[in-house]
Amino acid sequence: MIPFFLASVLSFLLSNSAIGAEGAPGRVDASQFKAAYAAFQAAQKQGNKVETHEYAMEALRLGEQLYGENHRSTAALTMNAALAYPTGWQGMPRPDSLNLMHQLVARYENLFGSQSVEVIEPLLLLAEALAGQGFVVGEDGTLRGVFGNGVTRDLGQLQLARFANPVGLESRGLNVFAKGVNTGLPVQGAPGENGIGGVI
Repeated sequence: MIPFFLASVLSFLLSNSAIGAEGAPGRVDASQFKAAYAAFQAAQKQGNKVETHEYAMEALRLGEQLYGENHRSTAALTMNAALAYPTGWQGMPRPDSLNLMHQLVARYENLFGSQSVEVIEPLLLLAEALAGQGFVVGEDGTLRGVFGNGVTRDLGQLQLARFANPVGLESRGLNVFAKGVNTGLPVQGAPGENGIGGVI
């Protein structure tokens, strides 16, 4: 289920973004996008997982054309599509979701920076998708893919943060926390650096 705050942020972004010239060559008509996004929201509200996925992917496709690849609305639409993606064994993302999950991480890193808190949920979704493929996380936070042909490849670097007052962190659900008013500034780095915790 998509967290309420993500849906709220997306609604805000969509209502406050410049839609672009309707009918311009190579551009999607804004009404097509709005219809697909409304259908996504309705399917989600009804709990229809198949239609939620289909309309999330359609809204993403149209949103990419409408907003462009590097827009916050496109990143939010990519998150919706990732969260709506059908699951496989034990509720894990299916292997065919990997491209979408990589795209999600790339868009969030491009918008917010590779060490930002906003990138945590996309990285977790990518890690879940990779779990079906095979991956390991080293003690140093290196995420390594293990492929069927025996090849291993470094896929990313897990970054952690510590705060002067961790009690002030604000819960965002799904075991994700964000900087609060009283936490102090984050000290970010790889696991084990600068007094930051480790990876178990």
